Amino acid sequence: MHIIAHRGFSALFPENTLLAFDEAIKAGAWMIETDIRLSADNVPMIFHDSSLKRVCGRSEGVEALPYEVLRHIDISSYFDPTLRIEYLPTLADALQRIDGQIGVILEIKHHPKTWDKIAAIVEPMIADKLDWLEVSSFDDGILEDFHALNPMIKLHKLIEDVEVLERNDFESAYGYVYAFDIDITLLHHPKTQSLLETNKVIFWTVDAQDPATFPKAFAAMSNNPIHLKQQMAHGRV
Repeated sequence: MHIIAHRGFSALFPENTLLAFDEAIKAGAWMIETDIRLSADNVPMIFHDSSLKRVCGRSEGVEALPYEVLRHIDISSYFDPTLRIEYLPTLADALQRIDGQIGVILEIKHHPKTWDKIAAIVEPMIADKLDWLEVSSFDDGILEDFHALNPMIKLHKLIEDVEVLERNDFESAYGYVYAFDIDITLLHHPKTQSLLETNKVIFWTVDAQDPATFPKAFAAMSNNPIHLKQQMAHGRV
């Protein structure tokens, strides 16, 4: 089973920062998972939440601010004020920094202002890097847009709702999908168990769970890849 660093090595370093990506690489993670949103002027930024409040202390969302404002926002002090300041990175920053050292899954976040154009903006940035870049989303429309633009992109369908697993048209709807990234709380759902037999399944977020309970998983995302690696080394999977 492969280990994916969720938002980088986010257990010990500020999430979705270049520092967290550097440390995930040092920790020996197989891949990094990170999040993409568009700024108000359509620059792809690395950020998870719909609001900057939790990690930056501002009430706006990424989509409400231009790049020139976002690039000066500190995203590290919330985590540890003694760290050197890490600013909100762009997708271009991350691609340059990682540069194929490790695989990356880009989770494309849905926003009503950007969902229908984000694929057209991101796809040209990654088209020549598909040996180490993959794309995920909860949003079917976003996944379909990426697939239409470039069928060579490995696409991950993110699933956190039982209703998605229980769709009557599940197989036909997601026939183009490379992997299913499923909330670990849905581990015991019959459809999840079925997918484990036939498809690549990645569980998120695996921190307290014993990986021995899902030995057929293709990969697991963890905030602490070293801890998960140690569990696997001690025969718990």
